[in-house]
Amino acid sequence: MPAAAVITCRSHSSERKGCIMGNKIRAVYIVHHSHTDIGYTDLQETIIYNQVNNIRNVISILNKGYETGSPEKGFKWNCETYFCVEQFLKDASEQEKADFFRLVRMGNIGISASYLNGTDLTDAEMLNRKTAEMQEIFRTRGIAVKAAMNADINGISLGARDVLIENGVEFLFTNIHTHHGMYPLYQNQKPFFWENNEGKRLLVWSGEHYHLGNSLGIVFNKNVNSITENYFGKAGEGAALETLHARLRSSIREYEESGYSYDFYITGVSGVFSDNAPANTAIIAAVNAFNRRFGEEVTLHMVTLQELYERIREKTAEAPVYRGAMNDWWGNGVGSTPYTVKHYKEALRLSHICSRLEEKTGMRDKALAETGARNALLYAEHTWGHSATVGSPYETMVTNLDIRKTGYASQAHEAAVMRKNQQCHLLGDILRYYNNVGEVKVISMSSRKELLPVEFYVETAGITDMKVTDVKTGEEVKAQLSSHPRGIRVSFLAEFAPGGERLFSYEEKPPGEQGLYTRTAWVGAERVRDIVNDYDSETYKLPYGLENGWFRISWRVGEGITSFYNKKSGTEMLKAGGEGGSPEKFFTPVYENTEIRKGVYTERACLGRNVRGLRFGRDILQQCNHQDVQAAAQNRVHIPHCQNLKPEYREYLPAPIPGPAGQRAAYSQRRRGHAPRGGAAPGQQYGILYRGRRAALSERKRGHPHQHL
Repeated sequence: MPAAAVITCRSHSSERKGCIMGNKIRAVYIVHHSHTDIGYTDLQETIIYNQVNNIRNVISILNKGYETGSPEKGFKWNCETYFCVEQFLKDASEQEKADFFRLVRMGNIGISASYLNGTDLTDAEMLNRKTAEMQEIFRTRGIAVKAAMNADINGISLGARDVLIENGVEFLFTNIHTHHGMYPLYQNQKPFFWENNEGKRLLVWSGEHYHLGNSLGIVFNKNVNSITENYFGKAGEGAALETLHARLRSSIREYEESGYSYDFYITGVSGVFSDNAPANTAIIAAVNAFNRRFGEEVTLHMVTLQELYERIREKTAEAPVYRGAMNDWWGNGVGSTPYTVKHYKEALRLSHICSRLEEKTGMRDKALAETGARNALLYAEHTWGHSATVGSPYETMVTNLDIRKTGYASQAHEAAVMRKNQQCHLLGDILRYYNNVGEVKVISMSSRKELLPVEFYVETAGITDMKVTDVKTGEEVKAQLSSHPRGIRVSFLAEFAPGGERLFSYEEKPPGEQGLYTRTAWVGAERVRDIVNDYDSETYKLPYGLENGWFRISWRVGEGITSFYNKKSGTEMLKAGGEGGSPEKFFTPVYENTEIRKGVYTERACLGRNVRGLRFGRDILQQCNHQDVQAAAQNRVHIPHCQNLKPEYREYLPAPIPGPAGQRAAYSQRRRGHAPRGGAAPGQQYGILYRGRRAALSERKRGHPHQHL
């Protein structure tokens, strides 16, 4: 149909001239789902309970629709994550399970093969086991799960992609949230085949925000919220169907004018404009009413994921093929909790070690393994805090969610340690490590022949040396001792065959005679080796250098790093080019700070997707002279760390405020970002802080860190 054509759209007795919906798009496919956030809107366990209840309600709605012949029998629901189905099946009666699988086969309930909306922390082996279990459950019921979806997250890891492919999934429907990220290929509503290194492919529909359907008005919203405003402006709601018609027409025209070539339009929709939303039968009512009134222009269709795939598969067969990663742009939550992430990563490492040890012992505690995997997958899920985390960080609900999140990592770690204790005991571990003499069995977890580090500890303080011997060859192994929270740690290197075992003995070596005072006074009463000298290479290097097998780095007080030497190539990597022929500076710290002007939440919103925004200050650690300080004062530039500042230049710095009242005033100024910490004591580092309070701001909703003030 030509763009300038005018058609007459009939609705009962009325006629409307010039109401073209689009030149090509004739069908709108609606995927009704509840975005699964394990957290964010409520306590994690409450959300899990409510998601199970969603499935129960859908079964009840559909059973009643078929019993009465009402329009609700055309209602369609999609389980966004298999995790919610898994929890339902654990709790459901036999009749509820039978009804559920029957409605899946009938095409009223759609199944997604995605276990959860994860981050890059998700362990591929654990995810693969869950996905394979899912496929087996549905296969025994005569159902093939070939589709998956995710929502909110900006991408998935290559490992998660391969899990889908290896378990027979052919189609991934994404609903990317670009508030803090971007679509792959920088455009949404676009198909492509995602190919792995083996040449296997997954059809991806790179979709819109998962609340697009709510913004359109498929579910009538009395108030205009920020997401709707982003799409359609600030105009208030008119009559529900007229609003939906106008917004859909506007969106379809924008699609077609920007080169969209398909005759269908895909949108997700939630029961209400929120995450973890319930099912809403008003959607099927809106679909039927819209089709009666505007069906000559475009028709709306509620679809399951499987149905969506069937409807678009042939039309997207010529979609381009891409390789590479679909990165998650906004996994900031992972970076906001480094200690818990470290705890979680150790839990994964121990879990994999236990899986290999179980192959040796033939004993596996299935319940512990499942507990560990469940909690590990829940910790790796994308939600990192409550929706009020930034605005109200000390609310009880907010802190409760944070503790629960940490608890998942802790429970995964606990299960892994318990499995390790069991396996080590089965392999002969004595469980208590007080003896200064004994044997250590070492088992390699590597599938390759390798030189590997070995460590064990002895719960005895004061040991200064240890003899370690290979029991089989009688050869003494060079070992290193270091401190351990419960005694001393013994470390050495040994070569292992793939999965090999070796036995070592150890015994304490008596300490040699060592006087504290000698002609060279190599150590003082404090027992700290900190005197520069030419007879002890270890002591000499400690204050001014760092060296390993590849590099040697040297520095001097007041000058910074003076050499970065590549020992393998024999080249100096620190080039000349600074003042007076001095080396160019590198490893220079750069500080960025953003002044809080209108509140934490508002300021975070201004930082943008690269977490920089338009109002951040950037400061560089540098050597300062009086010209630097004068310029800083005149230009309101923040120089946070002025080294080697001479006393005569301190007049340019803000003066200290004496007395308790002055100290309180200084503290208050610092909180507002108008004064440096401390006074003008000799030897102190100085700074001029005009740009504002130093703050690391970010959101922790679905991976956005807590504010640190």
